[in-house]
Amino acid sequence: MNRIDLAQLLANPEAVIRRVIATGEPTEIRVEDSTVRLRAIDPQTPQGLIEAAHEARQTLDSIEDVAPDDMSTMFYIHAYNELTLGLRTLLEAVDEQTGDSAEPSLGPAEIHGLVRVLSANLGPTIVQTIAGTNEASMPGEWARPGGPTPPADVQRKLRLAHQVWSTIAHAQGADVALAWMVGASPRLGGDLPLQYVIDERADEVLGAALAYAQDDGGT
Repeated sequence: MNRIDLAQLLANPEAVIRRVIATGEPTEIRVEDSTVRLRAIDPQTPQGLIEAAHEARQTLDSIEDVAPDDMSTMFYIHAYNELTLGLRTLLEAVDEQTGDSAEPSLGPAEIHGLVRVLSANLGPTIVQTIAGTNEASMPGEWARPGGPTPPADVQRKLRLAHQVWSTIAHAQGADVALAWMVGASPRLGGDLPLQYVIDERADEVLGAALAYAQDDGGT
């Protein structure tokens, strides 16, 4: 079993792919409390993986080229979002090659904490809407330490919601972030950012959130 951490994957994704191909052994990637498992890749069909790895490398290089004096709060928000999207794209490419569509889940403590943050800042009703559950009590249950955890697809939506909310909250404040998520956004054709979160249109809604935050709340 190959074992690597997220930093290794982002620093040299091509090497990780080559290792999986060469050894034919499963590979575990540690992402905080979660583990993503990669299986051996068919060496005859790695092109999608190579392209995704190349994009991840370009993203990492662009972040490393930023001068220390330019590393503002907005830089770190943007870098986090870009790296998250790059990793998601890379893992999707792995799934396409291996036929493994299993979704990585957050660790129990992490998801409970994330739901607590969202419930406190967006409200449990919005959390319930994002999750698509008819049970009004579920946000409270998911927030409770030691309580149940939502399915992987719901975790993914909640994680996206937190990324979108925090992108604006860090720059404009929590109340502004909430208002933006539930209001019509000109950058999204007048649609609600919240609906983009529910539909998992991550690139579009994160891009709009970042642009709004950088524009000091402009349209």
